[in-house]
Amino acid sequence: MSRRWYRVFVSGVPVHTEQPPPSGGDGKNVRDLLDLDDDALRRHAATHEAGHVVVAHHRGLPVEEVAVDVSITDGNGLPLVGVCRYGPFDVPWQDFGATCAAGGRAANRWLRQEGLATPGRLWANELSTGNDQVTLAQACADLPAPVVLTYGQPGVAGGYEWADLGDAAEAELDRDWPAVHRVADALYREGRLTGSDIDDLI
Repeated sequence: MSRRWYRVFVSGVPVHTEQPPPSGGDGKNVRDLLDLDDDALRRHAATHEAGHVVVAHHRGLPVEEVAVDVSITDGNGLPLVGVCRYGPFDVPWQDFGATCAAGGRAANRWLRQEGLATPGRLWANELSTGNDQVTLAQACADLPAPVVLTYGQPGVAGGYEWADLGDAAEAELDRDWPAVHRVADALYREGRLTGSDIDDLI
């Protein structure tokens, strides 16, 4: 049975969510929907980026730098409070896909563990993966045998489900959740970590 997905647009950019849009969510930006103070927003962003970092580390993708800044926005109106920059890599695209999906899964878990999960926040958390979805879709389209990133459409020729990548990422987060905490705590404090900083933490 396929999972149901909702397609919404943030400044013209399509973002897919499993959490249904909450009543009254239209027209609000992601920060308003998260409804977190700057401290909690920074911790949310740090955990999101830490999810990318830990799964990247285990999948063989080098992370050159990761940073959080609650003042950052991008040109598409999507939340960009965190940035994870990778070095050159040569791994199966599914490893990059799981790395892209790991941020939202880690932040979702943090919201639930902190008792901050509400329907609106869980939806906003998924909206915060918009850049990850766009980045992966572009990478898939550039493969020698292009792959289509799909949402609730299993069996599409040349397709691969975003949810399956997220499930794979979550399994890795389960195995090394303490490392996510270490990276997130350091990133929250410092605002920026280098590759060598990350190696010392994982």
